[in-house]
Amino acid sequence: MDNMIKNALKYTIGIVAFLTALALYFFFMMSKNLSHQDQSTNAATVDVASETPRAQEQLQCDTDSNENALSSLKQDLNIARDDYSACSASLNQTERNISRLQSQLETLRSSSQDDSSELQAQLQSELQSAKESVDTLQAQMLTLEEEKQALEEEKQQLISASNSGDTEDEKLAKVQSDLADKNNENRKLSSSIKSLERKLADTEERLQQSQELAAAKSQLESELATLNQEKIGLLAKITELEAEDENSSSGVSGPLAIEKFETLPVLCDQHRSATQICVSSFEMVTKFNFRPNGFISLRLVGPDGDTIERDSIAAQEVNLYSFTFDDEILDAGEYTIELKIDDVFNQFNSAQTFSLSLPADLINKLNSGQ
Repeated sequence: MDNMIKNALKYTIGIVAFLTALALYFFFMMSKNLSHQDQSTNAATVDVASETPRAQEQLQCDTDSNENALSSLKQDLNIARDDYSACSASLNQTERNISRLQSQLETLRSSSQDDSSELQAQLQSELQSAKESVDTLQAQMLTLEEEKQALEEEKQQLISASNSGDTEDEKLAKVQSDLADKNNENRKLSSSIKSLERKLADTEERLQQSQELAAAKSQLESELATLNQEKIGLLAKITELEAEDENSSSGVSGPLAIEKFETLPVLCDQHRSATQICVSSFEMVTKFNFRPNGFISLRLVGPDGDTIERDSIAAQEVNLYSFTFDDEILDAGEYTIELKIDDVFNQFNSAQTFSLSLPADLINKLNSGQ
């Protein structure tokens, strides 16, 4: 299209230059004969000269417009429209120039028949060239019209595609929003699952501890039942001894003494080691060979010689008493019970010893647990 415009520009410039030269020629020719023809020729010359810069400016505008690089479809369409308008203006201007040339040709034919035969042939040739230029411009206009139509259709397609793209963008935005909501729900579910897993682990740990405590409780209840049976046996034995003492107390003679001394340690379940023993109480039975009066003072002394506890009970011939602890840890070894009776008739002091140690089965169990 640029070559066509350049060729049209060349033809137009040639026509204008030729017409200018022709006008000057007739100016000099007609000035010799007729003054009014001289004026007409001068007017034609002025008209042609005045039209030449405008045509050149219009064609130069077309050339500059088509040499610019187009960056978008809308710019292409606008430029095509401008080109179409410019070509239409150029065509109209060329048609006006042709009409003017025809008018001048008829004037020259009527004014000078003898000298214009050759000039008429030249003008006829230039007129034919001008008509061909018009045909070329018309073809170019048709091409531009087709291009404009194609650009319009492409514009509509792009507008439709843009609208479709907007719809797709909306769908994509909705999908992305839904995906973000699902991700948030998944994170919340993951957090809830982790929380439930922690609660489950805590529950399992508490259940295991509860089972261990239940097993320990069962063991303690079994040991307590055994101790209660032993205590009942001791009480029955004391009752039997008291009955025997009542029958034989009148016949007792000799020094005051303890006929029988027994100690039963009641153990708890938190032993630290074989030498660090958990003790709940010491259950004791003491039988005298006389019937004491008043009170018996008791003092429990540990293996290191320190006093652990003191107590005072009513004096009887057979006495059942105990030292109670709050599940204390006591050292294994030999303990001493000091008994003192402050009776006016029967002054009595005695020290009885017993050993504190773990049974072999508990020692084995404790060692295996460590």
